[in-house]
Amino acid sequence: MPVSRESVGLPEYLEFLGLMAEWVAQIECWIGHHPSTGIWQSRLPFIRRYSRLVADLEASEHPVPRTMKCHFSAIALWPQDEAFYWGVRYVIEGSRLGGRMLYRKLSEQHVASAMRFLAEDELLAQQWRDLRQVMEVRIRSMFDLEVACTGAVAAFGMLEDHVLSMTAADAAPACRQGSGDA
Repeated sequence: MPVSRESVGLPEYLEFLGLMAEWVAQIECWIGHHPSTGIWQSRLPFIRRYSRLVADLEASEHPVPRTMKCHFSAIALWPQDEAFYWGVRYVIEGSRLGGRMLYRKLSEQHVASAMRFLAEDELLAQQWRDLRQVMEVRIRSMFDLEVACTGAVAAFGMLEDHVLSMTAADAAPACRQGSGDA
């Protein structure tokens, strides 16, 4: 990921957003349509961040990926099981905590004003605690835990597959250019 490099600035942040856009859109769409979201909305509201991501890309005149409809292509077969939902939710909410660290790192370079997607949320720590408390109550058995872990792995796997496909697509022209030089 571009933000895991030694030196990170606004260009790497924008590259990161370009890679994350499809994943965030699809995960948020799936969570938004899952029955558990409505059941838990008053206790543990799901906060969509995709619009912040798009706003950051648009403000910088960086191209916004064009796939942003809720199409469920890769996740159409994901189970509607509540434990699976909590695994996916754990990943997307956990990514917000990681974003907080990145935000601090970029703030040191005075580019944080351009980062609505990662903007600090004073409720983030409390939301994370609430998520963990709800999960402790709802994940009641080893089977539920295994299903939740499967949901988390599926969410991470979707991101990994997307990033690999995007970076492979970017590398393909260079590979084709280099192949004739041998």
